Amino acid sequence: ITSSGYKDFLPFWFPAGNALTFMSNRASRNGGSKFYGMTIAIDPNTGRAAGPPRAVTTDEVSVMGFPSRDGKLIAYVTALRDSIKVVPSTGGTARFVAEVADPSPPRWHPDDKSLVFSSPWHGPNSNWYRVAVTGGTPERTEHAPFLGSLHVHRDRERTPRHLELRDSTE
Repeated sequence: ITSSGYKDFLPFWFPAGNALTFMSNRASRNGGSKFYGMTIAIDPNTGRAAGPPRAVTTDEVSVMGFPSRDGKLIAYVTALRDSIKVVPSTGGTARFVAEVADPSPPRWHPDDKSLVFSSPWHGPNSNWYRVAVTGGTPERTEHAPFLGSLHVHRDRERTPRHLELRDSTE
């Protein structure tokens, strides 16, 4: 889908299946080690690129996250892994959402008004959080509703700890 000579990774599909968001060092020029958020249009009939990759963040990123369900915004984690921002999928000015230590790729809550993520991203002590897209203090939650009609539930009362998938009626 992309040309060689660059480090392109961590792709996420747009919900319509017509584009990908990903991280790349191609905006760094000359194979630099700075990574930026990119998008690339995909022809759904052929699965091939329908245009060149486009840089959408001016910030360096450590994790390019998921696009919103309407495809208008993309959430990402800054290069210092200390905050979450959202940027228009066509590029432009990013908006600060929250200061967070080492968050996972932010996922859109089905209400499209908040983001869900875990922090710290790696390790046995990570917790799920939810924060409004307009910004604010992340709130800890037991549920991470981002898997369609299913959500992840972390049971803290049972030993050993485990994860369950539950539907909205539970």
